[in-house]
Amino acid sequence: MQIPFHKMEGGGNDFILLAPQYYPYVKDQGLIPEWCDRHLGIGADGLITVDFSASTAADFKMIYHNSDGSSDCFCGNGARCAVAFAHTLQKLPESCTFLAQDGLHTAEMHGVEDIEISLRPAHFPQAVEKGWFMNTGSRHFALQVSQPNEIDLNQLGSRWRHHQAFQPAGANVNFWTQDEAGIYLRTFEKGVEAETLACGTGIVAVALIQHYTEGNTSPLVEMPVRMKGGRFKVKARRTQSQYIDIHLRGPVRHVFSGEITIN
Repeated sequence: MQIPFHKMEGGGNDFILLAPQYYPYVKDQGLIPEWCDRHLGIGADGLITVDFSASTAADFKMIYHNSDGSSDCFCGNGARCAVAFAHTLQKLPESCTFLAQDGLHTAEMHGVEDIEISLRPAHFPQAVEKGWFMNTGSRHFALQVSQPNEIDLNQLGSRWRHHQAFQPAGANVNFWTQDEAGIYLRTFEKGVEAETLACGTGIVAVALIQHYTEGNTSPLVEMPVRMKGGRFKVKARRTQSQYIDIHLRGPVRHVFSGEITIN
């Protein structure tokens, strides 16, 4: 049996995209970790499909799995890739809506490789030891450091990811700094259990944490963010208890398409 797939990336955060008719078989056979393995499979940070018949409340539903097969979180860059993929499968307006694990989102195509999505409202971050915890659709812990590129990210990230304060679900771990160009960060992603070149919900979390902790009195957030995989823009609005109207914009690219043989 041969199953076609597509490989896409959003700022270096890469995903396997499947047409919806193949997804049930791949999931039921437990093939997601194998396919996402970078040595024995296609290689990706996660696997995504879209379902156009799941709901009348949105243009499509995004179904996402981490590379270990788990599906307990929203993925910002995966969502942006899902929007681009959905447009290749079915004619959609440039402004569309989609459902994800955490509810309804909007999307705007500024071009085939420039996609903006909305995120759900997020409560203010909470101080945890030396850093901050925030849920932006996925659970994130963030530490401000002077030189993110000089730390042992996998060692420190794994330690904080399994910290007792975040159990039993764990948390993604971000190390960030701010300079004249905005925010620069690196992320250790749970479910992948390693660094990812970009993490959409982490980008949003750190931008909002930076705004919150610097005592910015402006209710509007507009923050450029850099990761190893690319450049992004975060916009949001602060209320008395949370951030709303959150948007993440960044690059999306189709890498290649292929077929994989299943015995």
